[in-house]
Amino acid sequence: MISENLSIVLVFILYLLVVMGVGMYFYRRNETISDYVLGGRKLIVGLQR
Repeated sequence: MISENLSIVLVFILYLLVVMGVGMYFYRRNETISDYVLGGRKLIVGLQR
């Protein structure tokens, strides 16, 4: 039972690290707040309103 809980906790921690890594990558990629809000003005036509 302990090994089952340990594996769940390890997978959860790995998931959090991956999500934080992706967040940091895109955080550093944005140069200004308008890049963040407007997606860098690089959206394809199908995603624009």
